[in-house]
Amino acid sequence: MSASSSPADPENADPVIVVLTADTATLAEHKERALAERATKRQEIAGIRHALSKERQAFGVTLMKIKNYQGAVMCFTDACNNWRSNPVCHCDLATAYLHLGRFEEAEAAASMALALDPKLVEARYARAMARKGRGLVRGAIIDLETILKLSEENEAAQTALRELRAISLDEEADPEAEAEAEGATVDVDYETPSLEAEKLEVDSGSDTSDAKHTGNAVPCLFYNHQGCARGNSCQFSHAPDEKSVRDDLGKNVCLYFLLGACKFEAKCIYSHDRTYLSPTRGWWNDEARIAEVRDRIEAVKIKSRAQREQRAMEALMRKLDPEKKKAKAKKGKGKNRGRQQQQQQQQWMGSPPFVVQPWAQLEREMEQRMASLSMGFSYAALNDGFTDYSLNGNGPRAPGQGPDADYAALYNGD
Repeated sequence: MSASSSPADPENADPVIVVLTADTATLAEHKERALAERATKRQEIAGIRHALSKERQAFGVTLMKIKNYQGAVMCFTDACNNWRSNPVCHCDLATAYLHLGRFEEAEAAASMALALDPKLVEARYARAMARKGRGLVRGAIIDLETILKLSEENEAAQTALRELRAISLDEEADPEAEAEAEGATVDVDYETPSLEAEKLEVDSGSDTSDAKHTGNAVPCLFYNHQGCARGNSCQFSHAPDEKSVRDDLGKNVCLYFLLGACKFEAKCIYSHDRTYLSPTRGWWNDEARIAEVRDRIEAVKIKSRAQREQRAMEALMRKLDPEKKKAKAKKGKGKNRGRQQQQQQQQWMGSPPFVVQPWAQLEREMEQRMASLSMGFSYAALNDGFTDYSLNGNGPRAPGQGPDADYAALYNGD
């Protein structure tokens, strides 16, 4: 800057010259080298996992032939976990679930296969059968009609479609299942994914060991910034979560940073670097999709805030109304005490419970008891203290000398 120039005088200011130093070139080279190393590592891991997936899938097919469907489910599940982007693995898993009668799991697996390949006929047929098993006749019919658009001569689809249309006409479908499915979402589209839909892209980088290292579920600050030296022994999580996006280098980029709303800035436990994010694909490159993601997050926040406020209000009401709670507890204790007293009274009086007799009847019963007692006393006096004459050493008395005769003689003065 010259002596006559000043920051307030841009016309006389010296031109700004940007010099590309070796550091700038080194940074670009470092990025390319890091991405290349990462891609090579991903390919090696993917090759190993895909080979294992094929092995498990083949064994699952063998188990299906001998009707060991539970074992086949386990094999196909392992195959899907090792090769998540393979639609055939998910289709085989759906078929195994169908044989076990687990229709909800079968529909989910078939839907995943269709998301990866919307034109996979076997997967759409499996989903149709799963929906039929669930009583979702309308959804099953739509799947079968879609199959016939791809293959008009598919005999299995034609036969199943005729049967389902007959069921629909006879109104034998499960109305509760249909209502539950339609009430689960605002708009149920049984045709999803359509034949024109794009195939779902599954990032193979999420199959690495870092992506599966969840630790204690707390994100690792070092891993998302300079790098974590502890690797798999780290107690914190290296895996992506709902608050981050995985970049091409394996770092977890802050979701709120991409939305321009992160309040932690440099102290954030997630990465704030866009360098290794895809510059072409991804919602963060589309303003319309950014606005959609922002609206969804805001809706979740509002719902969570309402739930917290409701719980806080309930806790406050319980705290401000202790007397009502005490009175309710005291009332409950009084009921229990009265019930216990009633049970004790019934035990003392015998079962069935004591019933108060009319006075005349009670008086007659007392007279009968007194007469019985006096008669027994007379018998005992005349029989040496025994009322059972078989116990008397003198043996039973002769006729005319029994207790009745003695009793009569006693009162006649004999």
